[in-house]
Amino acid sequence: MRLLLFALFASLFLSALAAAIELKPKYAGSTSLTLGLEWDLDSADSGGMHHLNVFAFPSTSFQYTDYNASDAYTAAADEWGNKRLTFEWPAFQGRKVIVMDVDAAVDYAGSAEVAANYERYLDASDLVIISPEISAQAAATVEGSATEFEKAVRLAEWVHNAVVYDSSLWGRRLDSEQVFNDRRGVCSEYAHLLLAMLRSQGIPARFVAGFVYSGESWGPHAWVEAVVGGKWVPFDPTFNEAGVLDATHVKFAQGRDQGDVTEEITEGFAISKPAVQVTVNEVGAFSLPFKLGALEAPQSVGAGSLEAMSLSVESKSDAEQAVSLSLNAPSRPTELAVAIAGDDDRLLYLPPRGKRSAEWSVAFPVALQEG
Repeated sequence: MRLLLFALFASLFLSALAAAIELKPKYAGSTSLTLGLEWDLDSADSGGMHHLNVFAFPSTSFQYTDYNASDAYTAAADEWGNKRLTFEWPAFQGRKVIVMDVDAAVDYAGSAEVAANYERYLDASDLVIISPEISAQAAATVEGSATEFEKAVRLAEWVHNAVVYDSSLWGRRLDSEQVFNDRRGVCSEYAHLLLAMLRSQGIPARFVAGFVYSGESWGPHAWVEAVVGGKWVPFDPTFNEAGVLDATHVKFAQGRDQGDVTEEITEGFAISKPAVQVTVNEVGAFSLPFKLGALEAPQSVGAGSLEAMSLSVESKSDAEQAVSLSLNAPSRPTELAVAIAGDDDRLLYLPPRGKRSAEWSVAFPVALQEG
């Protein structure tokens, strides 16, 4: 069967951080959200005071938040700079429900927070073990990098590619050495390994906990912030994003590792917590300073051949940036379905006003030629 190779290439859809009407994480440059939280308390204690201490969603350089709670609370910062809310009541018997709505405006395109007191994020911690093997792999990965940001981008993509997401490990706390050896985990494991690699290269980095939209549902998530250029810059090795995250990332806490993030502390009652309910009020498109070139592909391919396809990206900014790209191949009709060898996404570092290329290997089931 002879087909137009050009038509097949045209059907390959390349997505970058760009606009979309529906909420797709990679396309969400800014969001306006309402998060509905609920704590269901059950007490059989009739003496003393009852306490509930929870993380707040802080206002940061990337998100602005406002609260409306059913009960009064006091606010204070913990040793890691997290805002915590404390609810307190005279002891009661029976059931009590605390409801809180959080309005959040999220946009990662702005200037990052100036870093201070970050020396404690250079050392190993309980879940961030900096083994000789991790240090060696990190050093090899960043070799030839011109800046700290390029080092961090390379390390984030290495973790993304090296670790297999395994939802059966949800709820476990695996340290970075276990993750490096087993190459499996969920978002917190991705974060712990990236933290170890960054710290091994002298880059202070902290664990971040929050919520994210996966493309199917909202849920808890973990990522990393590293000190680059004197500021706390975000990196998400699970979703392969750096510098500017998609605006479904809503932060609520930070620490050296997951062990520093204890979500609720209670006294005097049992507690259950339904899933957070998120309402998306508004979604804005990304507006990032880079230009995509044409997708370069061979003029003809043989049956069963593995061919290289590349795309150039040119920076229009005086600042460094990382561009998240993915290549999606058509799967129908099945007899003409092409397959991307390896990962379909790339995290491409761009120097100021620079130009770089991303490359994919694509397997073709039948011979095709342009014409």
